[in-house]
Amino acid sequence: MVKLTKEEKENIKADILLNILKKAHPQIGGKHTSCDNLVKGFPKNMRGNVKKVRDELIKDKILLSKPTNYGDKKECWLNPKKIKEIMRMPRIIETCKDDPFLKQRIDKYF
Repeated sequence: MVKLTKEEKENIKADILLNILKKAHPQIGGKHTSCDNLVKGFPKNMRGNVKKVRDELIKDKILLSKPTNYGDKKECWLNPKKIKEIMRMPRIIETCKDDPFLKQRIDKYF
């Protein structure tokens, strides 16, 4: 794994959060998905770094997680109390400007 710059980490964080927000029914509050699903869609050579960034999001409580009853897996979802912080991320703001449908869906949930 290559050491990431701060900008690369911020881009990966935004990509993970956008992947959740772009879903028809985003995993917020009571809805959740396997934490392993959050690294899907990234190139295989980046997945180790993406997992580290995902763990940072969990540590920062932007993503919440809980253990599952089946094995050592975790379920993740967006922390509804951190939505305002998420929406202030530059890359999220930029994407919402370019995608009015996404902005409309986010406004519907928050």
